[in-house]
Amino acid sequence: MNEQLDASSMLAIARRDFRSLSNMTDPELFEDVSFGFFAQQAVEKAFKARIAATGAKYPFTHEILSLVDLLGDLGETVPKAFESLDQFTDFGVQFRYTRDEFSASILDRRYVIDEISKLLEVVQRRIDQ
Repeated sequence: MNEQLDASSMLAIARRDFRSLSNMTDPELFEDVSFGFFAQQAVEKAFKARIAATGAKYPFTHEILSLVDLLGDLGETVPKAFESLDQFTDFGVQFRYTRDEFSASILDRRYVIDEISKLLEVVQRRIDQ
């Protein structure tokens, strides 16, 4: 698969997760762990799409910060605002299988949706270059 196709495919999957996330604004209907999981998945796949757009292979990991670090190693600039999305890494696995506590302050759902929407736009522009 060529880089452009791989990047576009991964971004399409990120957008699918984002659509689910965007419909989870009501905490009475959707648990925080479910919202956080789809946030993590959308961010992870968006960063993987951006890595693929450079022609590099992305690792099979849920660790958002390691993907951000890899982008830096590849000479790609990641806006500082998006680095904070690393706070969703634990939703990828840990919070799905335990009853661990997490800071509810990171679940300002409208803000999270807006930030991930911006990330997806940035990645789309990078793919289109």
